[in-house]
Amino acid sequence: MTNAAPLFNPARGREITVVGIDGAGKSTLATRLHQALNDAGQKAVLIGKHSTDVPMDPELSAYVDQLNALVYRRDARVAQACGDHYWLLALAAWYTLQDKIVIQPALAAGTHVVLDNAHHKILARYAINPDVSTSLAEQVFAHLTEPDLVFFLRIDARAALARKGEFSSLETGHSGGDDEDFIRYQDLVLAKLQEHEQRGGWLSMNVTHIDRDAVYKPQPQPSPTASSSPSDPPDSPRGLHQMPVTRPTDGEYVCHGVTWATGDPRLLLAPLPDGSLVYTEIMHQQLGFAIGTGRWCTGRYQFVDTVRVEAVACLDRAPAGQSGQCARCFRQDEFRFAHQFHQDGRAPEALRRYMEKPHLLYLATFADGATKVGTAAEPRKRSRLDEQGALFATYLAESPDGRAVRHLEDALTRTLHVPQTVRATTKLKALANLTDLTAASATHDHHVTRAADALAVMDTSAMLEKWTPPAEGDRMRVTDGVRVLYPHDLREGEHGFTIVSCVGTQVLAILPGDDQVGYVLDLGALKGRRITVGPFTSPTAAVQSSLF
Repeated sequence: MTNAAPLFNPARGREITVVGIDGAGKSTLATRLHQALNDAGQKAVLIGKHSTDVPMDPELSAYVDQLNALVYRRDARVAQACGDHYWLLALAAWYTLQDKIVIQPALAAGTHVVLDNAHHKILARYAINPDVSTSLAEQVFAHLTEPDLVFFLRIDARAALARKGEFSSLETGHSGGDDEDFIRYQDLVLAKLQEHEQRGGWLSMNVTHIDRDAVYKPQPQPSPTASSSPSDPPDSPRGLHQMPVTRPTDGEYVCHGVTWATGDPRLLLAPLPDGSLVYTEIMHQQLGFAIGTGRWCTGRYQFVDTVRVEAVACLDRAPAGQSGQCARCFRQDEFRFAHQFHQDGRAPEALRRYMEKPHLLYLATFADGATKVGTAAEPRKRSRLDEQGALFATYLAESPDGRAVRHLEDALTRTLHVPQTVRATTKLKALANLTDLTAASATHDHHVTRAADALAVMDTSAMLEKWTPPAEGDRMRVTDGVRVLYPHDLREGEHGFTIVSCVGTQVLAILPGDDQVGYVLDLGALKGRRITVGPFTSPTAAVQSSLF
């Protein structure tokens, strides 16, 4: 392996792998690296253990997905009954197929691959398993594509446990369910990974005392954005920093909803009675809060320059009007003309300059097959789709400016009868009832074909670039385990849960002491609500009785 290989403008793409024990922050770093490469103009894909998409080949994608389902989306009792040798070979089959069908073609096409959940951790686990030959484990993975760069995130197992909060039986080596069982097993896995590090020349980083979001520090970029109005996020640019990113202290806030402006899902909170907006991490965090009464202004958005938009909290933390804003924030919001700009041309100068930038047209399909057409400004190409809550999406075409792309959007709606919005309740129920990805994938491909044909009639070139969904949603996009709708109204009462996956504003959460059932809920319901953050819990007895 050559760690010094150039990462930019290669004839062949480069494979970048992130390695570490459970809770080290591998997915977080992989997601940041993938986004940074795309922001730098490089073609890159993020591949995790549930990445099964084969571009323009739905039959092969379906086959890859079927094997993924056999390996990962199965009952825990079935998994243990099959035995360690079976799972070694099953995992080797899965990694072989993904490497052959997904990774190698991407590299050959000049696309960089950021690989999350590589096989190295599996080798380390089998190295401490006395019932399986270490040489056999190494042999069945030896043919996989050698990565060009390996980031090894070293972390103390106790610190990893503090980050995760919850863990599975697999993450203890099926040795027990106590915290010490997790720590003991993960320490053994870490020791084996360190042996691989010394042999392989990995780039090693001790992240024990570093927040997972501080591991990757990009160079200054344009500040991130938020929505154009409290009800409908606009096409606005995004960045990875230049905002307070922190855990909120216990206290009262006005919730502005979920934002993907940092590259991962965050709750955007305005502290009371005043103070800067807080972008609080939610993934794998225990979130407890109580809901206040009324609806409150979620502020406004202002231009910093021709490409940067920033969120501004309501100065008075005033009650909301019909727009979700108070009258003053509504008048001062520079983005409120965006959705009518292509019809009447009315806009402040800052918005007019912004709308002159390139924009993209996309199709997004949700868990039940519902499909919408939408637009995104080029700087916000990625986060615009991340926040939608779709399972599949394709960039259809690039337009020279925001006015032209909105005319294309309206034309596709008229021609194909594809809407421009999908209700949040529709997205939520579809994710809760998700049993199979095949139908939604086929529906998306069908609509993409129809859209490409319609664009051809309009003399518009189609780009047909697949969107890669963020890793934070992987667990929501599989069909294993028990999953039900959260049975309480988030707009009232007290709630407490740990978020383990997120798709748009919809999350999969588990309750304290019960990781067997996943609850699907929409954090978007908190938008405009006053919440008190603290050690609150959901009414457990009522939640349990709802299952019977």
